[in-house]
Amino acid sequence: MMSFLENYSYPGNVRELENIIERAVVLAEGDIIRNEDLELWDSTETPSPSIIERIPMNAEELKEMKRHIRDHAMESLESLFVRNALERNSWNVTRAAEETGILRPNFQSMMKKLGISAKGEH
Repeated sequence: MMSFLENYSYPGNVRELENIIERAVVLAEGDIIRNEDLELWDSTETPSPSIIERIPMNAEELKEMKRHIRDHAMESLESLFVRNALERNSWNVTRAAEETGILRPNFQSMMKKLGISAKGEH
C-alpha cells in the first residue's frame, strides 16, 4: 500500500490525505486497507460512467451537472465524516459532536439530513 501512496501524484494537502485515509478505514471491508479502498483519482483518467450520466450539450447543462456532482461528493464526504466521528466515539452523539468541533444540534441536524441514526447503527 505504501508504494501506491508514494507513487500517487498527490494534488492536495495533508488534511486531504488524512481524509482519504480515514475514509479508507471506514470503507475497508476487512482489517487491511486495499488500494481500491483509498479512492485515489487521477485527473488524467476519464471519470466513471456512474459519475457522468451523460455528456452535457451546452454550458447550462455543464453547470448543472457540475453542481450535481459536487453536491453528491459533499454528501458522501459528510456521511463518512459523521459515521467516522460516531464510530470513534462509540456512537455517542454528544462526544462525536464535541470531538469534531460541531455544536450538538448541528451535528444531529447533519445526521438527520444524511439519514444516520445513532440507534442500531453500531
